[in-house]
Amino acid sequence: MTPTRQTIFGADGNCMNACLATVLDIPLDAVPYPLNDDTAFLPDKLNVWLATMGLAYIEFPWGPMVLAPDTYCIATGPADRGFDHAVVCEIVKEGEGLTILWVHDPHPDDTFLHEIKMLGFFVPTGSPGQAARSLTRMPSTPGADVMVHPATSTSER
Repeated sequence: MTPTRQTIFGADGNCMNACLATVLDIPLDAVPYPLNDDTAFLPDKLNVWLATMGLAYIEFPWGPMVLAPDTYCIATGPADRGFDHAVVCEIVKEGEGLTILWVHDPHPDDTFLHEIKMLGFFVPTGSPGQAARSLTRMPSTPGADVMVHPATSTSER
């Protein structure tokens, strides 16, 4: 996993693209932009592109759910700058339970999110002609700071 910074800021920023590039370990310019219309993120547009890699992206509202440990995901929610933002997280086993760790904020201020509204996961589709890639337990970046997700925090797009 290579942490990638966003290059476009504001409500139409490319934080989601930077998170995708980070988790998929590809260059930022390899991710289609924009992945949204004037009002919202479009997972269908993303999934057309991911299908070429044998992957799909699904999102779930934040709340009680069954999570697999040692899995990277993308969390979205409000940030310091007044609009939703996307960051990379990892689900890890902690004692008898699971916790979500902040792994990478593509915005240079590294303030992450105030709260998580949605969690997005990559799932292998095994599409013909494409090797399904597992994004479970990817190697971490040496020296990267990983912070435990508190009940409230901060971030931006």
